[in-house]
Amino acid sequence: MLKKILFTAFCVTSVFGLDSAFAGEKAAEKTPASGDSGMDIAVGQDLHLKELDGAWVQLEHYIPKTHKTDICVAGARDQTLVLRISGEDLQVRTYDLKLHLTPADSNKIDIALEDGYRTHFDMRNLDKRGFVADVSLAKMKELLKELEKGQKGTITYDTVYRHGQKTKKVNTTHTDKVFAAFRDCVREYHFAPLEAPKPHKKVKKSSSEKIVFPKAGEQGKADIKSK
Repeated sequence: MLKKILFTAFCVTSVFGLDSAFAGEKAAEKTPASGDSGMDIAVGQDLHLKELDGAWVQLEHYIPKTHKTDICVAGARDQTLVLRISGEDLQVRTYDLKLHLTPADSNKIDIALEDGYRTHFDMRNLDKRGFVADVSLAKMKELLKELEKGQKGTITYDTVYRHGQKTKKVNTTHTDKVFAAFRDCVREYHFAPLEAPKPHKKVKKSSSEKIVFPKAGEQGKADIKSK
């Protein structure tokens, strides 16, 4: 029991180190910068980890006074790609702690998955570390369905800013539980008419597996690695 409690605490602490790619834009604007780690909302208070699978997490944002969920999130732990749905909008976001952006900065990204799926987003500035794009329900459904196939792929940026990378990797293998939880969250709070998640297969994992979480400032190293 003690080991389980300690492991849960470790997971929560690691994931709650994530930045405002998951927060609301207004929250990001009002929150002061935290050192060199970018904008940081009060994730320990308002953002809650609901599911963790593969290199992705599913999170819910709570309204502090009412504790009611107002945002559902499914995102890569390195924040390269984040799907965010609330009662007000549907968004795709990308975030990088190495970026140094201004409000005037924008970007265009192309997502390419190994089954041949391609999509494009025109993105505006979110804060000094990331970009955001509003998407239609149809496009969100399409992207979600493709990511749920458990594919590897790339995100290519049209403009590379200081310390930014032209291409980043995306990996949604072994993330069934995250996307199922994301669909459940959106449907439960009536944010968007997504289809119910398909039952996912239960896979017995080796007790020798260990989860490696990203250290502060690191990108793209959050992944389950087998010994």
